[in-house]
Amino acid sequence: MAQTQPSTTSRNVHIRYYADACERLNIPYALSVRTRRLSLTTKSGKKVYCYKASTPLNFQASVTLSKDKFELHQALEPSGLPLPDQKRVKNSDELRDFFSKHQKIVVKPADSHGGRGVTVLPSKDELDSAWERARKESRIVIAEQYVAGKNYRFLVLKDNVLAIAFRQPPAIRGDGITDLETLFTDLNAENKAQGLPKIPDTPYTWKIVEDQGFSRDSIPPAGSEILLRLTANLSLGGTVQDVTDLCHPSYKQLAIEATKQLGLTFAGIDIIAEDICMPNKPAFIIEANAAPGLRIHYKSTNGKTADVAMQVISAIMEL
Repeated sequence: MAQTQPSTTSRNVHIRYYADACERLNIPYALSVRTRRLSLTTKSGKKVYCYKASTPLNFQASVTLSKDKFELHQALEPSGLPLPDQKRVKNSDELRDFFSKHQKIVVKPADSHGGRGVTVLPSKDELDSAWERARKESRIVIAEQYVAGKNYRFLVLKDNVLAIAFRQPPAIRGDGITDLETLFTDLNAENKAQGLPKIPDTPYTWKIVEDQGFSRDSIPPAGSEILLRLTANLSLGGTVQDVTDLCHPSYKQLAIEATKQLGLTFAGIDIIAEDICMPNKPAFIIEANAAPGLRIHYKSTNGKTADVAMQVISAIMEL
């Protein structure tokens, strides 16, 4: 039977999912609540650890490479996999040159996560501030061609895609009666009740709102949708839907091939695609995560969840 503390006492959501999977699989484990570490012994007798979202399934060199968005792009480029144009920019002048080439770009730090320091579709006048925002998070700043489409997270384990989450940025829907600030507060209260992260109440959030012609005091028309972020990170209030069963096999193979090219066994591959239900539609690999979070697959807004922790723990036991 499972041992030590019950999974519900862990402060880390990913460890809670893994601990719960161990219990349901009747696998003994030890849980350190303070350090957010779960340890277990594999079938071959190896003692291994899960720490927060990290697992023992990947080699450290591949983990380190995947954390750097610039190095990741360089590693995937020779394979011919579809990637947006990207450049490391050393100053705001180089950023302006890249902007002149593409007009629609994303500026981001090379090694941050959770959407921190990312600016999507900055105007020409916003390039300096976008540079500074990214530079605060990393010594390496990347300019990337913006590709339009829907945002998907493919969770890959070996040669299989365990789940696919369609991610959308947080948005407020107007009712024609209530002002935006109240709707914003209510939305964050709903997120808290569902165990979801708060949407940041920052000048950047309200700048996005202002760019759509609204302010805190505005009463948006009934049925209107006002974006609060331009990225779909769950950690910043984004929403998710499970679309695993709708995906055409070709896009799953794209995610599996990217995982292999990076030398990973377990990864979250982020893909922007026009429509994963239909073959031969434009699709681009944006990022890879060697320590993919699980919450996105358990918090689907359409009610369907993917019990991915069970499969990950089963794979760990085979090490």
